[in-house]
Amino acid sequence: MKKTLSILLGSFLLVSLLFLRIRAQNFIPQAFANSEASGELEESQTQNLYLPLVFRNYPLVTVFGVDARSNLDKVSEAGLSWARGVSVLWDQVEATRGVYNWNDDGLKNFLANASQRNIQVILIVQRAPTWARKYDKACGPIKSSELDSFANFMVEVVKRYSVPPYNVRYFQVWNEQDAPTGVPDSLGIGCWGEQSYPGDPYFGGEYFGEMLLRVYPKIKQANPSVQVLIGSLLLDCDPRSWGDGYCATRDKANEWNFFEGVLKRGAGNAFDIMTFNGYAYYAEGKNAVWAEKYARREWAAKGGQVDGKLDYLREKMSNYGISKPIMLSEAGMFYQSSGYIGDTPEAYEQTKADYLTYVYANTWAQGLQATIWYSLKHLSPKLLDANNNPKPAYNALKTMTSILAQADYKSREDQAGYTKFIYHLGNQEIWLLIPTGEVAGTSYNISKPDNFVKLVDIYGNEQPDPGSIISFSRPVYVFRTR
Repeated sequence: MKKTLSILLGSFLLVSLLFLRIRAQNFIPQAFANSEASGELEESQTQNLYLPLVFRNYPLVTVFGVDARSNLDKVSEAGLSWARGVSVLWDQVEATRGVYNWNDDGLKNFLANASQRNIQVILIVQRAPTWARKYDKACGPIKSSELDSFANFMVEVVKRYSVPPYNVRYFQVWNEQDAPTGVPDSLGIGCWGEQSYPGDPYFGGEYFGEMLLRVYPKIKQANPSVQVLIGSLLLDCDPRSWGDGYCATRDKANEWNFFEGVLKRGAGNAFDIMTFNGYAYYAEGKNAVWAEKYARREWAAKGGQVDGKLDYLREKMSNYGISKPIMLSEAGMFYQSSGYIGDTPEAYEQTKADYLTYVYANTWAQGLQATIWYSLKHLSPKLLDANNNPKPAYNALKTMTSILAQADYKSREDQAGYTKFIYHLGNQEIWLLIPTGEVAGTSYNISKPDNFVKLVDIYGNEQPDPGSIISFSRPVYVFRTR
């Protein structure tokens, strides 16, 4: 997936000539060099070389992202375009009405560093101060008399961080706000879900929509170019029905119908990008993709924690006549439980790497703007250990971006037991073959294609020539010339 500053490549290249001075020693165009960091060479040490410069996808923005609050060197090393996780907490900045205590040197350093690296930061804003709470919880709804106060606060946030050197373009309003008001405040998620009036069938969604209607215009007045992300929906179960594959009961279905309330209130155009969270859970002996789709039953009827939620969101938006870009703002594979922080077995780490490869390929194929892996260093889905050493999933991600970041996605073929994703890069066609059947370790076979070049595993290791049949039990890349 590519969003580019592009030139058209046809039977010949239409290019503009940009005359550059190139450093003879390292042949790096100064158009891309940081002259302040590198200094200038003496004139005698340089030579003038004039050539056409072709900008291919620069700066490149792909679907690949991660939840990261530090370690931007590792984000860059993995070839990622997005970082989500850092927050502005309203209750800390404006604990006293009208008095701002930003205390944000660390945040500003992070944002400036990310901007220099062309990493797009999604900045989350949440948690109401005591004086603005409807209830005695920061995670919960803002009282109606203070909705405009929150809108004014968002204006200050946007004015502060959307300008150089921070250049934040993506602001997310709350996170997992559809969770019930009864959840502990310490979880750090939102909790707007409630019967906001007797018989409320949308569990507070209409009220959250009212907040967006107050906030969105003021954000756009402050900076029309920024993008407003609706807080990521948790969507604990499919509210379109109840029973196996959906919410367990009718009452549960009503509790998780929050998003439709946002749309019913008329707030479908009070955000720019739709976001949701969806996780897999490790099941010993089961294929990672199968586990995400079927092991937990709450979304099994419509394709699982990712495809099922995506289907629901697109259906609801279509019903209300709107269409928005979508991000999977938290993806991952948990071991045992979402809060597990202990040691994990190697079998889980390898399965996690397989699932990571699938979730990026799948969401790219489904047209999502970004997918954010949760996380770089938190809980069991983490990509780095405590000493910043890469886990297998990090290496799989780094391999994936090195192979596919510049490629064009073309199509997918869902077969019994596996999916083939097809990409084009120059004169190459790349197949990504991923097992999807229930039992982990099951081998699947496919004929070696004409013009075969090589077979590469998810860690970038080239495999022996497979002969006439490619057999695989884990994801593999197949390269052929077109």
